[in-house]
Amino acid sequence: MDQTPLKRPQFFFTTAPLPCPYLSERLERKLVTELSGPGAESLHEALARSGFRRSHSIAYAPACPGCKACVPVRVVVKEFKRRRSLARLWKQNQDLVAIKVPARATTEQYELFARYQQSRHGRQRHGPDGLLRIQALWSRTVPSTRSWWSSATAPVFWRLCA
Repeated sequence: MDQTPLKRPQFFFTTAPLPCPYLSERLERKLVTELSGPGAESLHEALARSGFRRSHSIAYAPACPGCKACVPVRVVVKEFKRRRSLARLWKQNQDLVAIKVPARATTEQYELFARYQQSRHGRQRHGPDGLLRIQALWSRTVPSTRSWWSSATAPVFWRLCA
């Protein structure tokens, strides 16, 4: 008798309702799953095409009852055409320089991330051991990731999925 190995099931969970970080009068819920194991990159690709986003080794999609305000967007690079507003922003930021750096958290990058968290969400979510926690999360990131560090008068850090 042939024995075919079973595929590992992919479990999805719904988060409890929390205050929406985008619309103050609303609650948000997310559908989440872990990206792990040998099929993680292909799973991430399929979920991203279906509107999921990724944070470290977690894929999530908005699942807010009665709300469709969040719209996932993927840019098809080969079809992208720069419009005037983007050209204007590009000109205003000519002092920024992008260089490729390894995908690991540094103190400088973490401090920038913490400032973003404070300004966007009104809190720093990672506490006093934040840098260590971010380093641990990034080291477990499954889908391939590229990082760039750009700096001039205002440093900016990007993590881009390949």
